[in-house]
Order: sequence, then C-alpha cells, then structure tokens
Amino acid sequence: MKRSTRTSRSSSSIVEEKQISVGNFSTKFSLPSFVRRVDKLTPDQRAAIQRTGFGNLLRIHNQFLNKNLLVELMDRWDPGKKAFVLPPGEITITTMDVAVILGLRGVGGDPVNLDGVERFSELEEEYGAAARNRKISLSDVEERLQSLGELANEDFVRAFLLFTFGTFLFPNSNGKVDSRYLCFLKDLQKASHFAWGAAVVEDIFYWLSRRKEEHVQYVGGCLILLQVWSYEHIATGRPNMVDRHLKFPRACRWESSRSSNPRQRYTALFDELEENQITWILQLTAEESEMEIVKEILEPKSSREDLSALECYSSSLSVDTFKVKSGITSGSVVSCAESSTASYCLPGIQEEQIEHPSGSMPNLVDSNVRNEIHHEAENWRVIEAQNVVLMKEVDELRKENALLRKHQMLVTTLQEENEKLRTEVQDLKRENESSRLSTSALVARLEHILEDYEWDSNSIEDRQPCTP
Repeated sequence: MKRSTRTSRSSSSIVEEKQISVGNFSTKFSLPSFVRRVDKLTPDQRAAIQRTGFGNLLRIHNQFLNKNLLVELMDRWDPGKKAFVLPPGEITITTMDVAVILGLRGVGGDPVNLDGVERFSELEEEYGAAARNRKISLSDVEERLQSLGELANEDFVRAFLLFTFGTFLFPNSNGKVDSRYLCFLKDLQKASHFAWGAAVVEDIFYWLSRRKEEHVQYVGGCLILLQVWSYEHIATGRPNMVDRHLKFPRACRWESSRSSNPRQRYTALFDELEENQITWILQLTAEESEMEIVKEILEPKSSREDLSALECYSSSLSVDTFKVKSGITSGSVVSCAESSTASYCLPGIQEEQIEHPSGSMPNLVDSNVRNEIHHEAENWRVIEAQNVVLMKEVDELRKENALLRKHQMLVTTLQEENEKLRTEVQDLKRENESSRLSTSALVARLEHILEDYEWDSNSIEDRQPCTP
C-alpha cells in the first residue's frame, strides 16, 4: 500500500532518520519533519496547498508520540472486527474522525485506490520512479523541494504532497513513497475530489492488522491520527488542551507532552475503562457541522437511510405474506411479515397479526391506501432523481468556483505586477527629468565658460601693441 520516511542529504529537514523505536514497535512516521517543512512555506505556497484540500494539515503543530498509549491501543486491535476491543465495548476509527482530527475529506470523493493504477506514467518517471518497483526516495523529494525554493508551481505542489504522504499520512518502512500517488495528482484541480481521509483510515487499519497478525515490529500509517483519536474518544492518557476553545482540526487542540506513565499503568487504566469514559460518537460543534467535509459525511447518511426506507416501503407492497391486525384505521400501523425483502412500517393498518396465504392480497388493504403508498413512493423517486441532478450541478458549480478562484488569483497577480511596472515607470520618468535638468545646467555652464573665454581672448588681443 503506502508508507515511508527518508534519508535526506539536507541538514535542515530530514537528516537520515532512523526508525524511531516506540515501545515494542518501530516507525518512520515523522511529524517533526513535516512541521519543519511547513515552517519554510511561503504564503503563496501555503495557498497552493490549500487549494488541493490538504490545507488543514498545515495548521498541525509538532507533538510527541505517546509510545505506551499507542502500544496499548495496538494490542487491543482486532483485525477481524477492524475495531479496538475495550471492556465497555468495541470502537473504531471512522471517516468522521479523520475529517475533524486531520481536516481531510472522508467521503463524497473518488477512492484513492493504488491497486487500480496499472500503467507506469511519464510523471512517475519524471520524479525518479522506476517501472519495476514504482517507489520514489524521500531524500530525492526533499532535494527537489529545496531546488524549487519559493516557487509555488505545480511541481512544488506535487513534491510537497509526496513528502506529506511519505512522512505524515502514509509512511512505510523503506524511506520511499509510492509513485502511484502521482496518478491522483496529475490534475491538481481534481486532487481535492479524492477521499484522502478514507485512504488514511484504511492505511492505519492495514498496519494495525499486520502488526497483530504477522507480529511485525514496524508500524506505518498516520500515528498522530491514532493518538489524537484516543484523546478524543477515551478519557485516559489525555494531555491538557492548548486552550479552552475548540480548534480545527482537532489535532491542534491538544498539548504536546511526554507522558511519564509506564506501560503497565496504561494497561491497568484500559482494563478498568467504564462506559462513561468512552465517547462513542464525537459531538460536533456548530462550526464543524457547517464544514463541507463534515456535511458530506452527514448528508449522504441521511439520504441512504431515506432511500433504504423507500425501497422497503415500495417492496413491501408485493410481499407474499402479511402479518396484520384486523381493521383499517387512519394513523395505525401495518407490519410486513418477514420475507426475503426488508420490512417497513406502512401507514393505515392496526396491529393484531393475521397471516394470509402466499399469493393472496389481504382485502383489508384498500385501494386508497395502495394508491397513497404508490404516490408517495413515486414522489420519493422523483425527489431522488432531482437530488442526483442537483448534486451534478453542485459539482459543476464547485469546478467553476475553483476556476474563478484561480482566475481571481491570476488577476490579482497581474494587478500587482502592473502596479510594480507603473511604479518603475514613474521612477524612470523622475530619473529622466533629473538627468535632463542636470544636462541643461551643464550645457548652460559650458556656454558661460565659453563666453568668458572668448571675452578674455578678445581683451588680450586688444591690449597687444601693433608692430611696425
């Protein structure tokens, strides 16, 4: 899949990092390297990264890994359930977690599927990958970033994101980053359309399961996500908050501190966890609820529930067996019998269950009720079709909005350049005027000197005696 760190020849960022020994596992996850690189970004470079959907990562400050806490979590991971098994119950990392903790898009975008990338691209070759292994050394990526300096072009954005993948989001064990990621960065305007948050969750699941099943020492993946996830969900081993106000992304809200608790202490704390010490579902703030990456997770869930209800609602009309109560009254309930299709409660029929033979429709359900049900189901289908059209229009508007923002930035840049040129022209005019005045003064002075010289010459000639 994807993991990394690197051996950099630069003294400022990645100085051949060794695997950090963490408890009984090792990792090349390197938040400090990422933060150091972020600190060097210019405002234009930050803006360029922001447009790709990774801007929230730039806010995250450096934090120490709480090794004993992480080991305890890893030991409680169940690969089959893809969840942490705790005394009060099972809990896992969700796309909502990665959205609010890292500020990455969790759903609503195209999947980041490396296995689906088959053809070796020219872009991969340009960044130093070979077709046989499709890996790029992070030290090469680091050198590329240094050579680009303060440029904020597409080459910089791709190099920075590769660096981010290899050190922060998808670090692996070989100090390299998978070059297939470049296939998702070919068109940078579409980079934000991918569900990168879901890919980060999948990657950490892979490493947790591999450690548990294969008993490997190395663990890749975004370990700061795992650590902050624990802070948010489990009321033990937490550091203090940076301040009392909730920050976004939530990885920014916790202090960085070295825990002095031994591993045995965490084991005892986790063994004694109670229901009220676990936050099963994060409570969103009003600001978080209005963010697009959060709304994308909330809204589809509601739509899927409504669509599922609609399918059950309409399919229940053709079920072979009904269990109903006698009589039809307005506002009462009909309960569909167990069948191959899911049941859904329909309006218009009371409780008391009566079975009808397969193939027979109960006379209790009159035509008015059926017509009403069909009409409501048809309305749902129309609404769903309209929703699909609206979603397409929204997507087009987002693309247009991104293009307009790009044009606006270009106009702003041109205006700034024009202003600089106007200033230079004014300066040149002033210099020319000053030179003209200096030249005029010099000419006048020379003329005056010549006049004085001629007058002196004439005076001398007049005073000389005439020779016979």
